[in-house]
Amino acid sequence: MKSNASLCPRCRRGTLRRRVNRLTGDPYLMCENYPECSYVSNLDGDEDWEEAAESPRLRMPTA
Repeated sequence: MKSNASLCPRCRRGTLRRRVNRLTGDPYLMCENYPECSYVSNLDGDEDWEEAAESPRLRMPTA
């Protein structure tokens, strides 16, 4: 089972993957289920991606 920290907050099925923008070199997180899920979150350059995956700003609000 996948840990909750690495699950995509949009689709809740995919794992978040750390990627780097080829043009700017900026890191970001994206769902491995792209293009079915289009979740993307920019990271600060010095931000640890594992910590960012656990960040409340990436969690979907509960209704």
